[in-house]
Amino acid sequence: MPSLTAQMTNIWCPIAYFLEAPGSSITAVSDQIRVLPFLSAKYLAAGLVLIATALHVARVERNTAAVPSERFLLIFGFATLLVPFVMTSAHENHLFLGSVLLVPFIARRLPLSFQVAVQVLFVVQFLNIYSYYGTHPAGLAEWLRATQSDTASIIYSVISVVCFAFIARPFWSHADGPQEKLAPRADSPRP
Repeated sequence: MPSLTAQMTNIWCPIAYFLEAPGSSITAVSDQIRVLPFLSAKYLAAGLVLIATALHVARVERNTAAVPSERFLLIFGFATLLVPFVMTSAHENHLFLGSVLLVPFIARRLPLSFQVAVQVLFVVQFLNIYSYYGTHPAGLAEWLRATQSDTASIIYSVISVVCFAFIARPFWSHADGPQEKLAPRADSPRP
């Protein structure tokens, strides 16, 4: 069933929590709810993702000072994070590509808030995924599985959305801005 959130700790998780029927799970809340009389949450989310991505691509493409590979990384890094955090029916697996594309940015001169947000997001996503699928070590897997609940999902969601805001901000602000801030650190090994 299309749902507001499918185990992804995104913006829809707290909304689903408030809309869920008593005794059901947040994953059972449909994304067909009407935000406006003629617009469901599903189409609102899709529209927001498409508009934000198009604006970001236009801004990045105007930045002719950046090499094509840098523009490509900025575009796809932003889009692969935006989709799981804004789309309805997002599953925690949808963040995997975004996580991989964050790795090159960890080695860059970005604010400490960005660096910390990336690491916290990785930890929260690990805890969320491991609580569903983890098996070894058995003690940790059992403990995390026992803590998995809608309340835990809401806590993970709030932390993840705050991290997403700190992570997306440099992508957005540097799309057409100064690329020297995105240069590799001086202490980074050169290829």
